[in-house]
Amino acid sequence: MHSLALGPLQITDETANLLAKRMRQVAYVLLVLSMIILFRWIKIPRAHIPLFDVASEVNFWTWLNVSYMLFAAYMMGLSALVRRYSGAPFWGWVLAGAAVLFLSLDDFISIHERFGALGQALGGGSGLLHFAWVIPGIIAAAGLVLIFWTAMRSAAPVVRRDFALGLALFFGGAVGLEMVSGWVLSNFGHRRPYTLLYHLEEMCEAAGIILIGRAALKDLIRGASGAPPAP
Repeated sequence: MHSLALGPLQITDETANLLAKRMRQVAYVLLVLSMIILFRWIKIPRAHIPLFDVASEVNFWTWLNVSYMLFAAYMMGLSALVRRYSGAPFWGWVLAGAAVLFLSLDDFISIHERFGALGQALGGGSGLLHFAWVIPGIIAAAGLVLIFWTAMRSAAPVVRRDFALGLALFFGGAVGLEMVSGWVLSNFGHRRPYTLLYHLEEMCEAAGIILIGRAALKDLIRGASGAPPAP
């Protein structure tokens, strides 16, 4: 069994799975709380609603998401360091960690929304492209997937599976469900179906980044235990 020793603590794949489960549970609590407050099943002053609404910025959800991304980036950095000293391919993990750091910055200050004008110039602004930034966003997502592939290709199969599923969930939510929710908003307005959709979108993004972080931790465990890199 692969393990990473931190003093008396032995971190294994089971530890990584349990940590990911707990991280998901915390995310689910905030998502459910957001819906309960938005549907006014629990009434709080309206001025405080943005603190809990997962679609708002600079609130509890933003803090959680950025924390999860920083965790994933840190695990990738440590994995890259261990790989470097063990002679395994490591530059892919350096680049992947930098990419996740960029995603955390984007989540914090909403860089992607600044490309709305470019998206409109490329034909966005209505229907599935209601959020026009998704056009340049798709291009950026493709580039990021290529960066992540440079890390995945030298990883063990169990790490690649977590990584691939995490990417599918994250970009499926960030781009795919964003397009669907934009279409719903464009055609039906800001009603409950739209609210449910953007909560589903945020859940997919969070679940995806948790899986990516788990993949990085599992890769770190294998590197620290002396397991050979994948062919």
